[in-house]
Parts: sequence; C-alpha cells; structure tokens
Amino acid sequence: MLSLSRTVFVFATVVLGVSAQSQGNKPEVPFGLRSPSGFTQCKNTKIVWQGGKPPYKLSLKPVCGPGQSALEEVHDVPTTKSTSTELPIHFAANTPLIVSITDSSNMQATAPQIIVASGDANDSCITQIACKDAAPTPSAPVAIADPTSQPSDAAFPTNRLVTSNPSGTSAQIRTTTDSNGSTMVIVYSYVSETPAPTSSASDESSPESQSNGAVSTSHHPASTILGLVVGFATYLSLEHW
Repeated sequence: MLSLSRTVFVFATVVLGVSAQSQGNKPEVPFGLRSPSGFTQCKNTKIVWQGGKPPYKLSLKPVCGPGQSALEEVHDVPTTKSTSTELPIHFAANTPLIVSITDSSNMQATAPQIIVASGDANDSCITQIACKDAAPTPSAPVAIADPTSQPSDAAFPTNRLVTSNPSGTSAQIRTTTDSNGSTMVIVYSYVSETPAPTSSASDESSPESQSNGAVSTSHHPASTILGLVVGFATYLSLEHW
C-alpha cells in the first residue's frame, strides 16, 4: 500500500513539472491589431488588439491627397490588462481612415484603410479636420534687372571698378546664373574717364621747335658781343699802328 502511494506521488509530481514546463515554453502572443468592423460618423468604434507591452497609443489618421498634410487623432490607452477600447469617430463621412496602435517599445500594428460611413444627420460631433493644405515652400527671390543698363560684353571689366566712392558714378546692374541655377544680381559702377587736355593755339608748336626757337633767340646777344670785341680789337691795333 505504501508503495502504491509513493507511485501516485511521483506521478503527480511529474505531471505538475511537465505542465509548468509547457507553460514556461508557451510562445509569446504576437503584437497585432484586429481590423475594425467599420467607422461610422459620430459613433463609437471598438478597437481590439493582442500582444505588445502596455501602455499603448491608438491613432486615427486620415488619408490625404497630394499637397495636403493629415491631422491625426491620438488616444492614450494606459491600462495594462485590457486589450480593447472604444473610440468616438469625430471625422466626417467619406473620410478614409487608418487605425494603428503603438506599444511602449515602439512596436506598431496597423489595420487596413476604412472609409467613414455616414451616420446621424446632426454632424455637430464632427470636430476633427481630416486634411489641410501644406504650406508652400518659399522660393528664392529673383531680381529682374533693366536689360538696357546691362553691358554688352559677357565678362565683368574690373580695371575701373569703383570701391571708395561709387555714389558719384552711374550704377549698372547685371544678372548671372551659377552652376546650381541660382540667380545673382551684381551692381557695379565705373570711374568716368578724365578727358585728355586739349592743346591751345599758342601751344601747337612741338617741344623741339620751341627749344630751337629758344636757341635761335639766344644766339643774337652772343653775336653782338662778338662783333663788339672784334671792333674793339681792330681799334686798338689801329691805334698802335
């Protein structure tokens, strides 16, 4: 009798051990979201999921067209035991919605797109805007220059560019495009050329002719003195003669 009791005890221990081991090796439930049966305007919809790590975030995101941004609605689900909740549909009828759930480890499960069905005639519950036009990206301003004030040559001459006081000169504008397609406007001025001095009628003679004239006029006093010396020498010789 004692032997039978020991046998039953050993058998029960083995069964409990196998049961505990099988529960320990039970695979983890994959994180997933059941597709809702449908969305109805101004009605609550039950959302059911499985797996994952709480807390969760439920998102209702409308599908928008090109050039529009979606305004999604996010709900926090802080409970750790429940795997379902009810959400009110504040979007208008015919709005395509995608519901998704995200757990605390940033794992996400998503259900297929569902179009909101029409409900009550009273649409006062519709407080959520589905889509809005995206703000256009401002483009870089492009200045347009007067083509009549642009120089005809392609290059920018730099031999007479004004750097100290360009206010007294006439400015010119030129546009150029770099390799990236950006347009640049360049404003520059030139120093006005100083006209060459014109010769007067009295200065028409060349320096050479002027120097020759000076030489010729200087020869008259020398010849006069020489003549006087010769005459005085002749006079002395005649006196002694």
